[in-house]
Amino acid sequence: MKTSIRILSLAVLALTMAACSNDMEQPTAVQPAPGNAGEGIPFSATISTGSATTRALKEEKGTIISTWAKDEQVALIHNGVVDVMTAGDPDETTGNVTITGTLSVTPKNNDDVIVVYPASAVDKDKKAVKPSLLTTQDGTLTTIATSLNLRQSDGATFKVGELTATLNGTVTLANQIAIVKFSLSDGNNALAAKKFVIKDGSDNVLTTVTPSTPASDLYVAMAPATAATFRLEAIDGTFLYIYEKSGVTIEKGKYYQSPVTLDVVEETIDVSASGFSGTYDGQPHGISVTVASPTGAVVKYGTTEGKYDLDTSPEYTDAGNYTVYYQVTKDKYTTVTGSAEVKISKADMTVSATDYTGTYDEKAHGITVIAPTGATVKYGTSASSCTEASLTYTDADTYTVYYEVTKDNYNTVTGSAEVKIAKAAGSISYGDDKVEKKVSDSAFKNETLTMTSDATATVSYSSDNINVATVAADGTVTILSTGTATITATVTSSTNYSYSPDYAQYTLTVKSPNSVGESGGYTNAGDPISNN
Repeated sequence: MKTSIRILSLAVLALTMAACSNDMEQPTAVQPAPGNAGEGIPFSATISTGSATTRALKEEKGTIISTWAKDEQVALIHNGVVDVMTAGDPDETTGNVTITGTLSVTPKNNDDVIVVYPASAVDKDKKAVKPSLLTTQDGTLTTIATSLNLRQSDGATFKVGELTATLNGTVTLANQIAIVKFSLSDGNNALAAKKFVIKDGSDNVLTTVTPSTPASDLYVAMAPATAATFRLEAIDGTFLYIYEKSGVTIEKGKYYQSPVTLDVVEETIDVSASGFSGTYDGQPHGISVTVASPTGAVVKYGTTEGKYDLDTSPEYTDAGNYTVYYQVTKDKYTTVTGSAEVKISKADMTVSATDYTGTYDEKAHGITVIAPTGATVKYGTSASSCTEASLTYTDADTYTVYYEVTKDNYNTVTGSAEVKIAKAAGSISYGDDKVEKKVSDSAFKNETLTMTSDATATVSYSSDNINVATVAADGTVTILSTGTATITATVTSSTNYSYSPDYAQYTLTVKSPNSVGESGGYTNAGDPISNN
């Protein structure tokens, strides 16, 4: 089993400053030169590459020749700023070079400073080496020399004079990278790569080399690593070639020459995938992945992109949209990943609704909704308020009842129907249609009045001859004089009954106190005394 050790990220090389000071012995700040207030002070110092040999200007007999070039730029990181200095003519004997420029912030004696070459390697906002410095290369010594050949000082400090500043002693820049010359082949011939990718054991890309023209010899600046695993991938425009090796150690400041034979990935995997699109039918559905070639490829599935832990496609029954991811692999073949969808639409329900039509019978009535088993029916008085489990009515009237039918995996069905309750036939009548009374009789109430039991009806009474008798609101008759009067009871309103006719009557005859009936005795024959 291979042990994968992640290659140190260049972020490990990011520069940090730790300025140490003693409050009791603070050096006196040097004032800027006259006329340059707020612009710092002139700076000049000698720096050296020492014995370093990774300044990749050219290769001679298996060795990288390192020299300075005039006008190259060096960065100084100090006091929260980055200043860029320019190199003068190098001393070919010592390898030293003088860098000059102006400090934007005036330092104090013995302030810490980090010297970095090349200046382009420094992120001026973060005041540190760019973490992505080595991620993109072109495979040439020239680019490494000017942009990637990272070197920096260790423990440098300022020496500040009255009007100028320099460094304490000659500062030596130490290499922070290694250079590896990869000579690529397929085992028989040189492999001219259009693209060369170096990954670590976790398949993370460390650098991508894209030469201006296909090349088999590529110079690559690399970060130091110990017992690491590297995966190399080369593309010649037609095929993918790979090589992997574990336990590799790369030291900074070293130049390595690595002939590498890569295995060709003979062809890509021919894969097609199809999803499912249909209406809910209660059956499980998944995607289908077909590998036309090569044989023996392994197909894995997953519900999350990048995670393929299922041997068969996951299947879905409920309505919804589902994305299934797949990965097809085979040794020395390019891994194929993709996805397809399972789209299950909600089915339609068969729902019917029936009105209720009938006559008032003192019972509650509602509409009838017939829905599939397991469906939920809700009712309401408006289309937007279907929240009732049931909705019924008793009184005569016409009511619109709205309904909503829901069921998992089915489209919601809404609609309305009516409850129509007609008024029942009501009746009102007097058992006696003729009543005789004497003028001296007390008030009375005709107890023979009968009508349909109707709590909402209102009965009013009237007399057509109020000189003979009057009627109170409760039907009590008060006799006033002899004569006849028609007493009428009228139903004036009712919620649940319809009266036809809507009244009942009887005739009241009022006689004098001495009247004799037909059984015998005296009858009224007029007044014999009066001459009227």
